[in-house]
Amino acid sequence: MKIAVEGCCHGELDKIYETVQYLEQVNNIKVDLLLICGDFQAIRNKEDMKSMAVPPKYQKLNTFYKYYSGEKEAPLLTIFIGGNHEASNFLQELPYGGWVAKNIYYMGYASVIQVGGIRIGGLSGIYKARDYNRGHYEYPPYTDDTKRSVYHVRNVEVFRLEQLTRPMDIFMSHDWPANIAQYGDMERLFRAKPFLREEVLDGSLGSPPAERLLHKLQPSYWFSAHLHVKFAAWIQHSNKNTTKFLSLDKCLPRKQFLQVLDIPHHQEEPLRIKLDAEWLCVLKSTNHLLNLTRSTVYMPGPGSSERYNFEVTDQDIDELYKDFGNDLTLPENFEHTAPTIDQQRSAVTEQHVRVNPQTSLLCSMLDVTDPNAVILGQSFCGSSASSINNPDEVDIEDDTEEENLTEAPSYINSSLDASCTDTSLSMSDSFTSFDQDGDSLKSGTFSSSTPTHTRVADDDEELVSILAAQRRISGKLEFSEAVSPAWKTSSSGVETSTTKDSDLTSSITQEHRTKHDECANGMCGAELKPDESIMDIGCSSQESKDLLEPQNTSNTEESQGSQSNNEETEEQKGDCSGPEDLDDSLQKRKTSSENVSGSGGKKLKRRNESFYSVSATENEDS
Repeated sequence: MKIAVEGCCHGELDKIYETVQYLEQVNNIKVDLLLICGDFQAIRNKEDMKSMAVPPKYQKLNTFYKYYSGEKEAPLLTIFIGGNHEASNFLQELPYGGWVAKNIYYMGYASVIQVGGIRIGGLSGIYKARDYNRGHYEYPPYTDDTKRSVYHVRNVEVFRLEQLTRPMDIFMSHDWPANIAQYGDMERLFRAKPFLREEVLDGSLGSPPAERLLHKLQPSYWFSAHLHVKFAAWIQHSNKNTTKFLSLDKCLPRKQFLQVLDIPHHQEEPLRIKLDAEWLCVLKSTNHLLNLTRSTVYMPGPGSSERYNFEVTDQDIDELYKDFGNDLTLPENFEHTAPTIDQQRSAVTEQHVRVNPQTSLLCSMLDVTDPNAVILGQSFCGSSASSINNPDEVDIEDDTEEENLTEAPSYINSSLDASCTDTSLSMSDSFTSFDQDGDSLKSGTFSSSTPTHTRVADDDEELVSILAAQRRISGKLEFSEAVSPAWKTSSSGVETSTTKDSDLTSSITQEHRTKHDECANGMCGAELKPDESIMDIGCSSQESKDLLEPQNTSNTEESQGSQSNNEETEEQKGDCSGPEDLDDSLQKRKTSSENVSGSGGKKLKRRNESFYSVSATENEDS
């Protein structure tokens, strides 16, 4: 099965689909699945733009509304996670995932699904220490504060993902796992994004929860976006399992925003979405941990009087299959829950909480809580109403931390009774087989602006480059005795010198080296064997025929490109955590978050403003 992976979408669905179709024609292939790593921007109408954490003058419809209304249909199955540029009022209708348009599926706050037997996991949002241990208390209409906190990762989703024990093929997160840069070519990253150097070297770049999941789940592939740069890394875990990490750019001319992989799948399995039995069992058994308040609640762990191990048994899975009629195929039950752009022109609409029938169906099947139904009072039992806080209420924990919400915008225990969920939904539409049209792609038409310099090749060159970069830093990372000999020997068998290590590695702190050594123990104990199934596609949008040039044609071009790349990312400083373990106190995290303000704030603001500026984008592409 050929899978296309996209970085940040930013609502440019038309251009992405056109590029995929062009690649199919030129390379005589058929792409079966498209994965998008966040910043999808599922904007159905103009009212949805008010829930995005961007200034009004940068709110744009782009092209998703055409797929929501039915004017267009996605030419291939598309699966995405949420980022920090989203129409959150729509995505909050689907906390456990669901269709946002025909053939386009959102994975919810976190979930695991299967397509053709390939297991795909995802975690939406970005990490923010202040909100990590809070509940999902936000609901529309949002304040300036809640429209940002709504997309911050919460501990309950990470805790649920940590209960998984069965092999994972693909995992997606919007922001990078912390310390992932240490497993790739950092020098090449710094040439493209010089302003990331300090954060990479002090360990503050990326998400600590995602790092934990990386080493716990050990998926074969991990895809991210957020930083608007293509970056590859290769991780060999202590048990010799390997993970290939790839972050991709956003959809713009001359950006590396798309990659195609050929991953073997079960030939007897249809290329349709199936829910994952292990994940559903975890959702059901941890429903009591759902927190819908702003208060801080920690997940149970060793030493707690509360159960903390929710690993799923084969018996649990057998029972769940019986509940679903032995068929976990996802029904194609998309329906509109808000006016289309044409309907909105003739009616006044405003943001409010909606219960989505897809969520109601899944909650009824699993007997779990629908947060939106709770907010609307449809799932209350007894005193459960106290589970909802006013988003405007001041939390005493915020007294020691202030955020400037006027700056340019940023790019998870109340035990609810599961038996209170709304069961009024007709169960005639259950998870059984649904008729489906053929999944062949539309032939499409290709305008004169079709990209002229697309490249399809295996990943041998890229992974060899990663290995070479890892060797260069080996002398400073203090690997174990068992690993060092193989690590310090080049592919030709000649021992590499560690006396010429670059200034880059010498500036890594001892604390960070120790932490990295724990994560990387056993790394590269075996010879790297590139996977020839990956096809590297450095694609650009359909509007850029005259602007396209071959990638990496000279060091001068790469240097020039890096200057414009500095102005693309959002709230990297505020939403990337330090290297502390997740068990550290919140105060440490707050201190770390506060340290990123100050002298760097003006530079960050300029980058944010430039990112949203049309003229800046035009200058970058010229």
